[in-house]
Amino acid sequence: MSFVASRERLEFFRELSRNPSYSQEGISVEFTTTFEFIKSVVPPTFETADEPTGLISISTWESNVCGSYELSSVSVRCKVDGETGYYVLNLIVSEDVAITWGRESWGEIKKQGKPRLFRSGTRRRGYCERRGVRLIEMEADFDRDLASETSEWLSFEVKAFPGTLGSPSQGLHCDPILITLRVVDHNVKRATGKGRLVLRGTRSDPLHTIPVKSVGDFQYSSGPSEWRLKNERFLCPADAYLPYFVGRHYDDVADPMLGQACTLDRTHPQLASDPEVYKVQELTST
Repeated sequence: MSFVASRERLEFFRELSRNPSYSQEGISVEFTTTFEFIKSVVPPTFETADEPTGLISISTWESNVCGSYELSSVSVRCKVDGETGYYVLNLIVSEDVAITWGRESWGEIKKQGKPRLFRSGTRRRGYCERRGVRLIEMEADFDRDLASETSEWLSFEVKAFPGTLGSPSQGLHCDPILITLRVVDHNVKRATGKGRLVLRGTRSDPLHTIPVKSVGDFQYSSGPSEWRLKNERFLCPADAYLPYFVGRHYDDVADPMLGQACTLDRTHPQLASDPEVYKVQELTST
């Protein structure tokens, strides 16, 4: 029957949803920022970790639920309920199926863009481009092989949805839910090396506002990756989370490309803000 899943298809859907599997290959680098910055971007009930660090990565993925795709991620390390993990500030993905699954199932902040990863010998080079701006550039010579390892870490996601568009009072549909995911990476291949990172930003993807103080050695890894729900709970009242929701999930509506027939108050102060300046941060590992 078209447009209605059969019993067999529904059972297969449920099975994949219970047991999603992933395989990834990517490059990453840890950066040092400030406690003040992390405190300013994490939502209520979150705390800063012991050190003000974050992680930037560019990777390629395969999944039994959403196929093949490329991804770039910028996250900060923080604490929730006494446990340390990562909270993502920017997540750019190449394919719409992966975006849909991530945003709807876990509340991820995936936006569509063009992450790319290339290799030549021991060198790896990657970038992420969105709306004509190359937001991230990474390159390194991974000339030191490392032993394979299995690492475990936590990813903090917030599942929230906007209210019905066009309703008199706009906000979130309901109170947000904090989702903690346990991630187990089976890094079959690993290497490390010195490299270079470039960050640019726009109003919609404000990576230029992250005060990156330094970067460490760059890391290369590939292998299976397991993502499973650890727990979920009420985060905070809807209105308290709304600024974080709009700031991460949606592009800045102050710079739309619209025809004159579309209703828009072009004298609104938000539309009269200064033009975008793409500040460049360039750092190398020492």
